[in-house]
Amino acid sequence: MILKLYSVKDNFNVINKVLGDPFDVDIVVRNDFDVASPLIVLYAIPNILDYNYCTIVDLKRSYFIDRFEVVNNSITKLFCKCDVLESYKADILNSVCRFKRKFKTGDYYAGNFDTSSRKNINVYESDKGFSGDSTMILTTVGG
Repeated sequence: MILKLYSVKDNFNVINKVLGDPFDVDIVVRNDFDVASPLIVLYAIPNILDYNYCTIVDLKRSYFIDRFEVVNNSITKLFCKCDVLESYKADILNSVCRFKRKFKTGDYYAGNFDTSSRKNINVYESDKGFSGDSTMILTTVGG
């Protein structure tokens, strides 16, 4: 597998990061390789501490280099964490979505993709119980 090392100046929450010239390294992964947070051991890479970002071409994933552990003069361990924005940027940029926010008075709930039922949503904040003729229904959605 090819590991490409980069020095990136963009923030972690930026999509389409500007990647400079890569330094390519051929690596071999073992069966216990963690794709989300890999530990990569490299041998004799010049100026290894100058890099803060990498990609593994065969996995089509990008990673932040969280920290280094220098084992000796020639062996360095890279502790990496998946950059979800870059790894899945094609899916993210091509998706259609709405950003989550709190419900407000006047919002309505769309039941599913085929139909929607328009319901008025009223938000009541109180430290007392309910009173009046309205029927209250508490709906929670979770994963």
